[in-house]
Amino acid sequence: KGFGSGVVEELVGRAQRHAANGMGQVFRILRVKGDGRCLFRSIAKNLALFGGRSLPERLEKEDADALREAAFKVICVDKREEFRKKGIIEGDIANYCTRMRNPDFYGGEPEMFVLSEVLQTPIGVYLQISHNKFQKLVMYGAQFAKKTKDEIRVLYNGTNHYDALI
Repeated sequence: KGFGSGVVEELVGRAQRHAANGMGQVFRILRVKGDGRCLFRSIAKNLALFGGRSLPERLEKEDADALREAAFKVICVDKREEFRKKGIIEGDIANYCTRMRNPDFYGGEPEMFVLSEVLQTPIGVYLQISHNKFQKLVMYGAQFAKKTKDEIRVLYNGTNHYDALI
């Protein structure tokens, strides 16, 4: 079943259980659909792995949409004024929030920053530099690395797409 209500609590719990279990880290690319949900799908795939849960297409989409909604709530509701004042969102925040509700509007830095805090898990963004080599570009939520030895890994293609790196 998908996350639906209680998504934040469920995702945080899965990430913490994964860290507590001491599961090994595996680096392989899991391709995700490029439908505007790619960042959220990539994060959902990582979380499913943490929870030992299979993630068929329908549930992956539901989980991705729940993650987008969690990011939307922080950016556009809970901390909207803070995001506006600090200029974290480029351009008009009202317009950004309207576009963010559209499933084909892809997520980026603000969403990763927020979701690392919501999930209390670091999110590492990687770039593939050769067949089996990856370079970490940035880590959001580095402060959570002390709580968990694991991180959510997303692979950025350098333009506008993310895959899961697990």
